[in-house]
Amino acid sequence: MISFLNLFESEAFANSFWLFLGILSGALIQHTLSILSSRRQARTALRVMQIELEYNLGEVSDFLSRVKWLKERISSGQIKEYDLFIDMQKFDYSSIAPLANSGYFHILLGPRLIKRYLEFSHFFRVGNAENLTKMLKIEHGSGRSMAFLDWVEERAAELSNGVEPITRSRLGVRGLKEFKKLQ
Repeated sequence: MISFLNLFESEAFANSFWLFLGILSGALIQHTLSILSSRRQARTALRVMQIELEYNLGEVSDFLSRVKWLKERISSGQIKEYDLFIDMQKFDYSSIAPLANSGYFHILLGPRLIKRYLEFSHFFRVGNAENLTKMLKIEHGSGRSMAFLDWVEERAAELSNGVEPITRSRLGVRGLKEFKKLQ
C-alpha cells in the first residue's frame, strides 16, 4: 500500500503535475495573446476613426471657406441665385459603420464623445446640406441670409471643436485618453 506522502514522490504524480502546469501555462499564454491582440485591434480602430475624422475636419475648413465666400458675395450684392448652395458631398463616414458593428466605436468613445461625434456627422451630411441650402434661399429672399450664414459658421465651428479631442486621443490602460492642447 502506498502512503500518502509517497504519492507526491511517485513518477505518476510528477508527470500529472507537469502536465497540469503545462496546460495552465498554455492557457495563460493564450489569454495574454488574446488581450494583446484585442488591444492592437482597438488601437487600429481608433487610428482609423482619427484619420477619417482628420479628413472630415479638413472638409470643415473647406466648408467654412465656402460660407465665407457666400457671405462676401451676399454683402457685396454680387451673388447669383445659382450660387446659393451649401455643399457637403466630400464628407466621409465610411469607417464608422464597421466600427459601430464591431463595438469599437462605442467602447472607444463612450457616451459623451459619441454624442459629439453623432452631432458632427448628422450636421455635415448631404441631406442636411440640402436642408441648409433650402433655408439659405428662404433667408436670402427675406434679407436674413447673413444672420443665417453666421449661425451656420458658428455651429460648424462648435461641432468641429467638439470632436477635435478625438484626434488627439490615444488608447490607455483603462480606455481612451484625451490630451489637452498645448498652449
